[in-house]
Amino acid sequence: MTREAPAVAADRDRLLLVLAELASYGVAAGEGLPGSPDRAREELLVRLWTRAPGALGSYAFWTRADEASFDPAGGLRAALPLFVSGDAVGAAEFVLHRNGFGVLPGDGCLLVVRP
Repeated sequence: MTREAPAVAADRDRLLLVLAELASYGVAAGEGLPGSPDRAREELLVRLWTRAPGALGSYAFWTRADEASFDPAGGLRAALPLFVSGDAVGAAEFVLHRNGFGVLPGDGCLLVVRP
């Protein structure tokens, strides 16, 4: 009898879990959002404030253009820009590291990489 190796979740799937965990902390989170980072941020925050007018406006997302950072199987083939509000950077870094990702500073974002 042979044993199968345990299934390993694709990087994209693990990043979706990261976003879900951040959302559980009250961070508005999204993946593959259309438009520029500024436009995506604005639309994400409008949706957040429509649902919760008193929300702080914390966010974490990547854009549709950034989907090119993934290979067809969902693996990271390039650094993924993750746009995160300043108040959520610490939480995002913690959750990313705990899920096996490296984090580098980017230009207005965190760059998520494989360690």
